[in-house]
Amino acid sequence: MSHEVRVVLFDVMDTLVADPFSRGIEDFFGCPRKELLQGLNPGQWPRFERAEIDMPTFLATMFRDGRPVDADALQAWLRARYAWLPGTEALVRALHGAGVPLGALSNYPMWMEWLDAELGLSELLDLSHVSYRTGVRKPEPQAYLGACERLGVRPEQALFVDDRQENCDAAQALGLATHRFDGAEGLAQTLRRHGLLAVGVG
Repeated sequence: MSHEVRVVLFDVMDTLVADPFSRGIEDFFGCPRKELLQGLNPGQWPRFERAEIDMPTFLATMFRDGRPVDADALQAWLRARYAWLPGTEALVRALHGAGVPLGALSNYPMWMEWLDAELGLSELLDLSHVSYRTGVRKPEPQAYLGACERLGVRPEQALFVDDRQENCDAAQALGLATHRFDGAEGLAQTLRRHGLLAVGVG
């Protein structure tokens, strides 16, 4: 299927922005990563991402053993570590400057507001498609279709960028063009191929 791409939908964590939870969260909690992951209460993170539970509830039930989590300390730790991945900010700014409509199609809780405060994402991307606002997570079809509807485009007019293959596969099955993110240079090549980025930019 050929794609006449008009908008770009970006995953955020580990696509545009470094995810602190995959970079040293075990240090914050003071335990080995394997032990940390085994101690988590399954299912609570997706519920938090869909805003089915608020942050106090999430933190109180984050671990199976009910250990307390210092909300203020966690917020400070996260906010200090949110950072653009190499080369991604320049690409997003180039697209924004060229007038390409951009959206964040991300599974993430209300912490996106902290990230936005640190990096100014909302100046460049529409954040209304993030799961804590829509109540829908990728790879559910409505996550993609709802974003396209809100942006006023057909699925085949959207390019979706994500670091996870399962999310790309789900988007592609609905007709979206996709790019699995593995670095800014590969993304730049895809953007040029779709005529969204000028040669020599990025």
